[in-house]
Amino acid sequence: MEKLTVLKRLLLATAIGVALSVVLVFWVLPGYLPDSTDEPVRDFSAVGGDFSLETLDGPIERADFEGQVVMLFFGFTHCPDYCLANLATQRQVLSALEEHEQGQVRGLFVSVDPERDDLTTLAEYTDFFHPDIIGATGSKSAIDAMTEQFYATYYFVDTPDSELDYLVEHTTRTYLLGKDGQVVDLFTHDEPYTRILSRIREVL
Repeated sequence: MEKLTVLKRLLLATAIGVALSVVLVFWVLPGYLPDSTDEPVRDFSAVGGDFSLETLDGPIERADFEGQVVMLFFGFTHCPDYCLANLATQRQVLSALEEHEQGQVRGLFVSVDPERDDLTTLAEYTDFFHPDIIGATGSKSAIDAMTEQFYATYYFVDTPDSELDYLVEHTTRTYLLGKDGQVVDLFTHDEPYTRILSRIREVL
């Protein structure tokens, strides 16, 4: 009888764990909810919103990008992997645009590490990849408000044995904002640039 009770508890704990995992996945990744055909429904209406950040050239907000398509990524300049790869992909996309498309697409790199990423550092970092990528950041409250709206996360990890002192774990998705500033698509960190370029051309 005791063995059966233990087994029931284990099964119950497993079921609860699976249920929580499903809830977390759907909460963190809105827009990928299954429909009746088990295909993903790409509804991003609840993702994103207004924001107010700072750049070397002055403050920016979502309305400043009206009429442009934006590739948005959250990261930090000391990032050893995902940020470099993402900005390299953005550079490929921007460099592949035809003449009549140029000026209609921008990259937006938002640093979640304003303590180390001052505006000059950010501008130099993004300019290295492409002049149409904007480096922006803000106060912790501004960053937290924006990441919450975009269902993005970040947190600091101490690295006492490293010269960097700490790293930042962060969301590695790229958000594609349409001409009205609404999120129209999400891309994984390893998305081929041709796929992003194709989607941008559908939105332009």
